[in-house]
Amino acid sequence: MKHGKTLLMAALLTLGTAAGVHAEEGDALEISGSLTGNWEHVEEKATDEEFDNTEQTFNLNLNYSFSDKLEAYLRYSYRHFGGDNSDEKISELDLYGIKYQLNEENALNIGSQEAELGVLSGLVDLTEVGKDAMMQGVTWDYGAEDADISAHVIGGETFDGDLTLAGLQLNKKMGDVTVSGEYLHLKDDTTDDKLSTFGLGAAYTFEKWGLAAEYLRSDADEDKTGYLAGVTYSFTDDNTLSLTYRNLKSASTLIGTYGNDTKGFELEWEKSFSDRWTLTLTHEKATTISTDEDTDTSTVEVSYSF
Repeated sequence: MKHGKTLLMAALLTLGTAAGVHAEEGDALEISGSLTGNWEHVEEKATDEEFDNTEQTFNLNLNYSFSDKLEAYLRYSYRHFGGDNSDEKISELDLYGIKYQLNEENALNIGSQEAELGVLSGLVDLTEVGKDAMMQGVTWDYGAEDADISAHVIGGETFDGDLTLAGLQLNKKMGDVTVSGEYLHLKDDTTDDKLSTFGLGAAYTFEKWGLAAEYLRSDADEDKTGYLAGVTYSFTDDNTLSLTYRNLKSASTLIGTYGNDTKGFELEWEKSFSDRWTLTLTHEKATTISTDEDTDTSTVEVSYSF
């Protein structure tokens, strides 16, 4: 799961800004992409071990609009792992499908796609690279503007089909405060194990500040609760600083932004120098709850979009 995230920003499928190649009136093909370099330094306090990981990622997006409401999307992703990271490279089509968008609040997405659930993505965060890190299924977003109510529904499978998920998030906006009720059901198809988690979240924005919190509770017999809380300050629209704390017991969440069985802080600064260049600096101090082992992680990420 992706740890470096700007607080309160729900990462959606981004096709970027690119010149359109028009096939005929009403039809358009858009091509966009990104290049990202990531360096990570990890210190294991219990063993005094230190190691460095690097990632170089290339994404190429193709988006074809059949009309102003219907579009098809496709993404090719390549990631090379370096440093002390022994993972193999990724090179595959990981996003593809059809999206029907009735208006800004109402949309249906069918295919291999990114997925998030929770005010702070505490329940689901499938926004990395590679088909196994995506959800193959359906997302439905519904919004009732007059009532300030919205719904986010997801369903499908991930991790090479080994995990089936179904989730719902209901949001009610009351002035500057948004309150959310959350639910996620997971089934491990290899073992037939099941886990259901309920969540309650709230977000509040005022001037340049944003606050958010999320509480989770599963139906497991033990180690079933967790919570996240964060604050963000926007110096400008393209210069933000955020601090997030989490305490997630082992059965509280499984595929959220942060790993389960951990607690700790993450500090992130994100600065966009132009429409194309973005720098993200992250420092995390985390503790594995079951072993009480501490880990410090510092990350530098540079991204160029085209």
